[in-house]
Amino acid sequence: MVSSLSFDLLFSFNTSFFYLKRHPQNNLTQWLSKRTIKPLDLYIFIIPLYFIESFVEPFFPVTHALIGDWFTIVNYLFLFFYGFILISIKDRFWPLVEKHRRWFLIAGIICFSLRLVLRESFEDTTLRHFAEAFFKVANLWSWILVCFGYAAKYLNRPSKILNYSNEAVYPFYILHQSVMLILAFFIMDWEMSFGGKFSILVVGTFFISWLMYELFIRRWTIIRPFFGLKKKPKD
Repeated sequence: MVSSLSFDLLFSFNTSFFYLKRHPQNNLTQWLSKRTIKPLDLYIFIIPLYFIESFVEPFFPVTHALIGDWFTIVNYLFLFFYGFILISIKDRFWPLVEKHRRWFLIAGIICFSLRLVLRESFEDTTLRHFAEAFFKVANLWSWILVCFGYAAKYLNRPSKILNYSNEAVYPFYILHQSVMLILAFFIMDWEMSFGGKFSILVVGTFFISWLMYELFIRRWTIIRPFFGLKKKPKD
């Protein structure tokens, strides 16, 4: 029953992706193109995220399990879908986030601060839950827009480092959690401060993932497709 529901959910999203890709002038894209004029317009995307945070997360705590972690599955599917939609209106989206990147930065700082105030100043009640859910998703979305805005301003230019990093993103995404968990298993019992273990974990995860990417994934044509990379061009 649960696995069937997961499949149906993924199938529905995949069908939506294919439809939107084949019909670029669909009603949703046209509506968003007309709707995303001011920076505040982009916050319409937090409405579904707010309902997911408010009504799904309390009943399905995050477990990162393949089946049953409904909050994570639904939340990430919507974020993935948003990325697809925003790229479809890129001519309006990129200039908007670049121009108002400082506004989004201020909004992120305010939402993060207010969420901390709620957690530290009020007891865990139903009212606090709904208020905190709002500031949580608003904070998340603000920082996503901040990253997009500053990237559009400072990274939208030819660069060998940027080209290399763009290709490495998906392999890193696939590798990092497994590398991190294995590394954490070996260092968790070390006689060391939390800060020291955290530093080793972050630096070690990055460099091990990079070595695996650089020495094996990037160079071996037969492995590249398994990590979302195109076949290596012939020299």
